[in-house]
Amino acid sequence: LLIKKAKDAGLFVITATQMVESMIENPVPTRAEVSDLQNAVWDGTDAVMLSGESASGKWPCEAVMAEAAAVLEAETTKHLLIPQVYDDFVVDEANKPREMDDSKRKTKVVASLGPSSWSEEMIGKMIEAGTDIFRLNCSHRRGGDFERVYPLIRKYAKLLGCRVECLGDLQGPKFRVAELAGDPVPLIEGEILEFGISVDENDNIRPGRITMKSTTEQ
Repeated sequence: LLIKKAKDAGLFVITATQMVESMIENPVPTRAEVSDLQNAVWDGTDAVMLSGESASGKWPCEAVMAEAAAVLEAETTKHLLIPQVYDDFVVDEANKPREMDDSKRKTKVVASLGPSSWSEEMIGKMIEAGTDIFRLNCSHRRGGDFERVYPLIRKYAKLLGCRVECLGDLQGPKFRVAELAGDPVPLIEGEILEFGISVDENDNIRPGRITMKSTTEQ
């Protein structure tokens, strides 16, 4: 229903968040995750997105390939759906060879970049795996990350002859937990902790005080 309403309003729809969450740890998706991708395509989504799976997971390229394969198959089977199966149908009539030509895929795959995928070695592999759009998430950016990564995306897209877009995820100003001043701070039941905004760059987390810093990269 949400996808239909967005499409009716003329919006580009990205179905996102935990689409193949299990692939953060595992090299293949679950059947339920593939079904979610299929339903998103059949509902009319324009793109499906990877978040932690590609940014910090163990199998970023495999996650891209899994999403690309799932949405391609969903696109090429939708026309075979019928409201009912008649008595004289046999199971073999429902068999269809898997579509292997990724050039026929219309649904875009969006991959969030992060430590698992934004090295020079990985950018090219992510494009070859099927990434159409790289998401640059400003909420998790460190200074200089995007300035380093963006030229790599353009370099390898040109080398591979692929059209690859970049999506800047600007979530607005927010506060993030500061760094640890020293060792991890244990949380002890009954202890009173102070939460506050860092007064300077050296005001980091320490026993009795949890500090937060505003983001500036937006």
